[in-house]
Amino acid sequence: MILVLLVAVVALGVSVYDAAMSPAASVPGSKPAPTPVADARGFVLMPNGTVEVTDASARRVFQWDGARWLEQETTAAAIAQNDLP
Repeated sequence: MILVLLVAVVALGVSVYDAAMSPAASVPGSKPAPTPVADARGFVLMPNGTVEVTDASARRVFQWDGARWLEQETTAAAIAQNDLP
C-alpha cells in the first residue's frame, strides 16, 4: 500500500515538473504585446541639466535642485479629434 502511494506521488511530481518545463507550453514565434502609445514615455536629458519627460498626454520639464525634482514647464499635447458626421 505504501509502495502504491509512493509511486503515485512520484508520478504526480514528474507530471507537474514536465508540464512546467515543457517547451510546448510556450508557443514559438509568439511576441509580447506591444506597449500602447498611451503608456509609452520618453526621457531626455537636456544639456542644461533639465530632464524632459514626454508621453501621449503631456510634455514636462524637470530641474534637480539638489534635494528634489522641480517641475519647470508643462505642455499638454493636443489630442486630434475626428469630425465624423
